[in-house]
Amino acid sequence: MTQDILRNFDRIKHSSTTIRLKVQLLQNIDNNMRKILIFFILLFSYSCHSQRNITSCDTLAIDEHVQDVLGVHEGNLVSYLVKRGVDKAKISNRQSLQMLRILTCNDETILISDEVGGKIIHFFIEKGIEKFDPNYFLSPPIDSSNYSSFLPYKEEGTPYGFFAKDTVVSTIKSLTMTVNGQAVKIPKSAFEDLLFPNFCFTELSIKPIQAFVSENREYIYLYIFGEHRDSDKIAYNTAFQYSYMAKLIIDLEKGYQSRIVLRGDKLCYYNWDNCLDFTGF
Repeated sequence: MTQDILRNFDRIKHSSTTIRLKVQLLQNIDNNMRKILIFFILLFSYSCHSQRNITSCDTLAIDEHVQDVLGVHEGNLVSYLVKRGVDKAKISNRQSLQMLRILTCNDETILISDEVGGKIIHFFIEKGIEKFDPNYFLSPPIDSSNYSSFLPYKEEGTPYGFFAKDTVVSTIKSLTMTVNGQAVKIPKSAFEDLLFPNFCFTELSIKPIQAFVSENREYIYLYIFGEHRDSDKIAYNTAFQYSYMAKLIIDLEKGYQSRIVLRGDKLCYYNWDNCLDFTGF
């Protein structure tokens, strides 16, 4: 009896109703066999899910007809950015770079400090709270009953990370960097429009504020992500669309150079909302 059930179990493992049918079969097997099979089902399901996330990170994840509507056909995020004018030399895989140590982190401040080629690098970042008028950036201004809606927005000059009904926002109040005790100038314009910055938490692709050393040891890349702001008013996956990823590029000799920033709705073209090992830029 058990052997017949197991043969049926194997035949349906690729069916779209696999889980439901397997559970039905398990009801006919003694308790010990059931525990063993449940273990392997969970192991198989987890490994498939993990493999999907790993292989699909940073790759195009929208249907073909949607690609045509959006004008997005690049197969990976790097190609998407380069096509839109980002210098490929400024794009890096932070997962292969040295990350500077985070000494302290809480919801108000973060301190990063480490040695790079004999130089002591310090970052101190402080969060602030400000009043905010979202209608200034909506095009046209709307009185939306949809808590999360802010599209269509004025792309140029519009801050990152806000919802249509946000009247108070969190900001980066101050960002200071020193090299061997000497201040490195980072203009406020490099971070003042990055609203609701995520300081310490990890939510799939959204990471804490982190700093990395470039491969040639000449630059520091400071990564800032927008918070994942899911609630009873916005779905878990939808919240990723209102986040963002920002990379500040700082020359150890010459100071701040430039940045790359991309909104969450664009990042979601490339599995931003599904991938723990998202690379980005």
